[in-house]
Amino acid sequence: MFNLHHFVYGFPNIDGRFDDLVARAMLRMEPRLTMRQLPVGDCMGEFALKNAAFKGLLGDACVVEHAETGVFKVIDYQDSDNSVAVQLSSAPEFAGALYTMFHRPNIEQLFGAKAHLVQPGFFLDQQPSLTRMYRDIVRQIRRSGLDERLLFRGTVLTHRHGVDQEGNRTPYQWRGQMFRQVAVVLQEKYPDEVHVSDEKLPRPVWFLDAASHRAVLALPGHPWCYREFELFSLGIPVVSYPWHTHVEAMALPAPGVHYVATRDIKREVPGFVSDPEEGADAIVEAWRKARLDPSRLERIGRAAQEWYDRTLSPDVLAAGVLRFLNLDGPEWRVDQPSRGALAAVQSMEAER
Repeated sequence: MFNLHHFVYGFPNIDGRFDDLVARAMLRMEPRLTMRQLPVGDCMGEFALKNAAFKGLLGDACVVEHAETGVFKVIDYQDSDNSVAVQLSSAPEFAGALYTMFHRPNIEQLFGAKAHLVQPGFFLDQQPSLTRMYRDIVRQIRRSGLDERLLFRGTVLTHRHGVDQEGNRTPYQWRGQMFRQVAVVLQEKYPDEVHVSDEKLPRPVWFLDAASHRAVLALPGHPWCYREFELFSLGIPVVSYPWHTHVEAMALPAPGVHYVATRDIKREVPGFVSDPEEGADAIVEAWRKARLDPSRLERIGRAAQEWYDRTLSPDVLAAGVLRFLNLDGPEWRVDQPSRGALAAVQSMEAER
């Protein structure tokens, strides 16, 4: 038998969340899995498996653990150098991980000699059922006049969830570099062509706001964000740097088919551009070309929605996770040496 531990961060109720939907689909498909549900809410503090432990969370994760041997695999939805999979990878019982934010150089640095046990995972919109409820409304909105500016809505320079001792919002940055300086450049250099806002909206209001624009820009702070998948599900055209050159996943949208891709430019590990002005210029260059053909933009939005429905349903994703888990495989024996030698985890957190 296998225990499925579900860890949740930053959300008061997991019902209807994408990770909960996938976990429950796994339980339906595989009778050997038993849910060991942790208390709903922020999972912070210390947590123990049979033979391993980790501290706190900066995101969500599932751990599937053999009830007798204590061997485990992790489905990690975080983007942190101290994520559950990273913390647990030094344990002899660690047999592998599906890692959502899979950028190969980063994986090799974080997991060292065990990097070969880590495979690309998947991501989704946070509440798929809620997103679907707005599809018809979005279609109706898009039949009337649309805002022709490219929309970006999200964290720009300061993080609304982090405040210092004086109550000021903390910088949104990685290794001292601002994640989305490119948004500032877009706002200053192309105010008539791009609409930038860091105002956080309730999710339904955000859906309607996005639907009223011809297209929406996805800017990485992480390789993936809920935003992109909400837009794919709603059929709203997305403009983005090309994902296939930077991130690996169980399912990737195709540039020019499922989204409008900029030319590829130099980017840092989390995905943001090294030169904000070059990034802004590449975005507007792609947008100017794409908006010449509104009908093609709408076809791209519809193709993205079809791709989403075909490849990202909970049952399809759960089947992919179960293939990765390979519950009949020899790696679940505690004496199986194929998992690789014990390796110390090299965390970039220590370098910051």
